[in-house]
Amino acid sequence: MTSSLLNKMQATAVKGVQTLRPEAATELSAAILRSEHSCGGFCGLDGKADLYYTFFARMALHALGTQYAPDALIRWVKSVRKAARGVDRVCAELMLLREGARSRVAATLFLLRSMIMIGPIDSYKLFLTAFLMQELLPQRLTHALIHRAATATLERRAHLDFNALSTPHAAVCVLLAQHTGNLPLRQRMSELLRQRHQASGGYAAAADCKADLLSTAVVLFTELCLHSPSVAAEQNNTDGLTSCLCAPPDRAFIEMCWQEDGLFSSAPGQLTGDLEHTFYALLALGCAKEL
Repeated sequence: MTSSLLNKMQATAVKGVQTLRPEAATELSAAILRSEHSCGGFCGLDGKADLYYTFFARMALHALGTQYAPDALIRWVKSVRKAARGVDRVCAELMLLREGARSRVAATLFLLRSMIMIGPIDSYKLFLTAFLMQELLPQRLTHALIHRAATATLERRAHLDFNALSTPHAAVCVLLAQHTGNLPLRQRMSELLRQRHQASGGYAAAADCKADLLSTAVVLFTELCLHSPSVAAEQNNTDGLTSCLCAPPDRAFIEMCWQEDGLFSSAPGQLTGDLEHTFYALLALGCAKEL
């Protein structure tokens, strides 16, 4: 079984690559490969091999159709996997599964333990763990587990100040609310996301902040998920982020985040980029093409 959301992200990033000139795609691939350590992992923000950033480097290289050293990556991930915690461990499990280097039984046992340890407001870890569920479990069981965890997460969110939510977390809440059929919360979160749009392009992580690439990518991907034909037909979704459809300034904002080191950064005007934002740039460009 493959992960539908993970596959959708990957396929959308491929669409993003298609918007680049061939020489630009080649330059981007080279920049990512320069971030590879001899151990097989890829650089995090501190320059050391990092599971989280390696996960996004792998996703970006797959979207670009660029070869990397899978054997070295697998050896390194296995060597650091057991010491990893939280989202890093989930990323490790996903990479090994996708490389065919992890027993499905062992991964399923980890998944069940992970579900127990997810906090009621840890929406981002739930989002990543949903990838594992879709990878390993039957569809109906996956739907039931996500529904149960999402309901608990959203119930806890209902007692918080929604305006204090970051844009990425609000976008995750929109997808969770869509999954659970919580229409009022989905509408409320969608309105919050609309308010975060910047006239000059992009979406801000919070009120009174400047636009950033991660927020822009997750909002556009949420829009793409909510307005896909299958979702619209199945759930009669007509209340999404209609006014948040990608505008020309949004694409211009994404392109301005491409830095001199060949990678994308969180915002324009920075000296260097990183691997996480590089993948999210491809995702955002793909969403801009499809919306």
